[in-house]
Amino acid sequence: MPLPESVRRPRTFRTFFVVALVGVMLGLAPAPGLAQSTSDDFAQARQRLDELQQQANDVAERYADAYARSSALEQEILELDGQIGKLSRNQRAYREVVGARAVDAYVDGASDPGMVLAFDDDSAMDSARRDVFSEVIADRDQGALDALRVLGLDLVSARDDLAIAKAEQDALATELERESEALEQKLSDAQRIRDELGDRLIAEEAAERRAAQARARAESEARDRAASATTQATTASTAPDDGDEPDVTTPDPPDPPDPPDEPSDGGGGSYGVEVCPIRGALAFTDTWGDARPGGRSHQGVDLLSPSGTPNVAVTSGRIEQDYGERMGNAIFLYGDNGVTYYYFHLSAFEGGPRNVARGEVVGYTGTTGSSGANHTHFEIHPGGGGAINPYSAVRAVC
Repeated sequence: MPLPESVRRPRTFRTFFVVALVGVMLGLAPAPGLAQSTSDDFAQARQRLDELQQQANDVAERYADAYARSSALEQEILELDGQIGKLSRNQRAYREVVGARAVDAYVDGASDPGMVLAFDDDSAMDSARRDVFSEVIADRDQGALDALRVLGLDLVSARDDLAIAKAEQDALATELERESEALEQKLSDAQRIRDELGDRLIAEEAAERRAAQARARAESEARDRAASATTQATTASTAPDDGDEPDVTTPDPPDPPDPPDEPSDGGGGSYGVEVCPIRGALAFTDTWGDARPGGRSHQGVDLLSPSGTPNVAVTSGRIEQDYGERMGNAIFLYGDNGVTYYYFHLSAFEGGPRNVARGEVVGYTGTTGSSGANHTHFEIHPGGGGAINPYSAVRAVC
């Protein structure tokens, strides 16, 4: 039934409405050229991000090397200071011995008192007077005089080494500052691009990680199958023929000794690390065992990222907070998987001690405590025991 005239829309309006609707639909669905341009823009931005990430990783490696050298030099300087102090004390003791011998020689009428005074001022004593003095006490304590000369040479050498070490440390301090600034800039640029690319980048990176993990599992399973097939073939080739019985029954070989205890990995070889500890741009390298101030060695991985970058729980569990002169603001995450994780040098905490879910923000990157560039020192302690190298576990998710 046709609509009453009062509710019919003029044809011109219907035509305008259809045209407008088509126009809107065309506007919502980008033209092929526009879609291609958007895809190209994303690919170019992603390529630029990858380049920045590689540059940041290179800077992080240089920074780590320089920091390790600086830490080793710091320990060397401390040892040289101690060596110089010991040499100086020994030199004073031998001077007293040799001076006493000289006084004895003078009392016995064998020398001139001026020699004793001259000897005590070794910057003014000339070679001739040294030779005469040596002859005077040669029969009494030549060994003490020789020891004093050796101590003097050792002291000069140690002071030279100290000056060289301090100069190198000053140069490294300048290098560390320069590399830190360069790293901060590259990571800031990378974070800007990540923000611009948004959720699409996050989804692509997650897919890439899943694919890499799937490949790793497939390779591991293939190696296991190959090893199993080799074992079966070896067993079959050494088994007796059907119907033949071995002439002698040999006892079963003794059980092999139990292997040393290995820390639980918390599942999947990742020690329970399910997400990257840093939510944002970061750079890191394997610094396990590198030199650290005080003669220590590095027991974690330094995740370098701009100040204030969120740090998240790598798994669910309970967090506690603390502060120390060396670790600065610290978080201890006691994972539900039995693994404990350390986060050091944070600029600030997020919330208080509590139970957290995987991926929940717990703090922010900083430089509190004994720290150089902005970074989070991250450690993994399976079963709450000793630290293990966290690099591979972090590399798999960051």
